[in-house]
Amino acid sequence: METVYSDSHAHLSDEAFSSDREAVISRAISAGVELIVEVGCEVSAWESALSLCRSRPENFVCALGLHPHNCGELNAANLAALKKLLPEPQVIAVGEIGLDYARSTFPRQKQLEVLAELLKLASSAGKPVIFHCRSSFDGKLNAYADLFASIKTCWTPPSGKFSGILHCFSGDGADAGSAAEAGLLLGVNGTVTYPKNDGLREIFRRAGAGRLVLETDCPYLPPQSARGKRNEPSAIPEICRALAETLGIAPEAAAETSFQNLRSFC
Repeated sequence: METVYSDSHAHLSDEAFSSDREAVISRAISAGVELIVEVGCEVSAWESALSLCRSRPENFVCALGLHPHNCGELNAANLAALKKLLPEPQVIAVGEIGLDYARSTFPRQKQLEVLAELLKLASSAGKPVIFHCRSSFDGKLNAYADLFASIKTCWTPPSGKFSGILHCFSGDGADAGSAAEAGLLLGVNGTVTYPKNDGLREIFRRAGAGRLVLETDCPYLPPQSARGKRNEPSAIPEICRALAETLGIAPEAAAETSFQNLRSFC
């Protein structure tokens, strides 16, 4: 039986795929990636993400939100537009939303205010959330501490086995524990293949397959074999093999557990 994979975080609507999007999707399906979450995290990406899902309902669902880089797009009109889109059957989550103290040009307080508004919207819609979280490079601003505080005060998570995904997890063991308490899965992408990431692999090993989902974050963060190149969902099997080695299980088992975790989330 062929191994079935999933990609819990992709940006195939990105202009990086404008010249060969259909070929990229075909390669993904040929590689066994049968379920892809397309993430529209700026206003201009919402309709394109939905359009992609509607064109391939057997393979795609989507999440809609505002990345911390796009905090300036939050206003009454856009909030109302997002609220109107969330009941669409293809929209399985609000996201990605969160905090980025490393690269976002918006100050901490602005990011926290936007996060609070979007968490309240997710609560009212009964949707799970895909989170983005990155602390400052110098470590002075701890995005994970702020994120978990916001979750506790601003969000009523939906009932179910998993309430969200902490995409592109890069925190420490304590952050992984806080994520588990909040019902969040941890997103595992190409960074798990990087030689210097032993600490991250150990966190994933301790978390266990039951709390992990595979993702690419394409076109970003390609696995080791494609460093410096555009990432795409067909890279999922390589990421899965690295995770399986980390967990000490067969790649087929890692792929199946990730797929079922994502299905539970959806």
